[in-house]
Amino acid sequence: MKFALLFLALSGLGVLNAQTKVQDVDNPGRNPVQITVAQTASGGYNAMDVYTVPIGYRFVLQYAGGSCYSTSQLRGVQLYTSGSGSATVNYRFPINQTYLYPNYETFFTTPVVAFVESGKVVTVNFFGNTDGNSFGCNVSLSGYLVKP
Repeated sequence: MKFALLFLALSGLGVLNAQTKVQDVDNPGRNPVQITVAQTASGGYNAMDVYTVPIGYRFVLQYAGGSCYSTSQLRGVQLYTSGSGSATVNYRFPINQTYLYPNYETFFTTPVVAFVESGKVVTVNFFGNTDGNSFGCNVSLSGYLVKP
């Protein structure tokens, strides 16, 4: 009898300590995505294709940001997605520029909510001066992929 009670007590402890598999039933198909791309360019307008959404998925963009270094100021930064009509994202970043001899540092960052469809491209455009000076930029995007 003592052994039976001891067995039941130990079995009960084993159940309490067992791990339970947890599944997010509300969002079962989220696949996180984080991308960082660097590019050096020159001229008044430059486009950086940052991410192409894989076929069969929708990309939910949640964050976009980056920085540029150049000898002249940038006029602006824009996030754009390929598509048509209301399916296209066109967002202008607020930018912050600081002059640290001999370069300008331009930073842009913001939380973004954008839904980019299968096969479409997320592009970041940089608007520089037409003085021919080059600038180097880094862009980071994060979000997740879902099956539509």
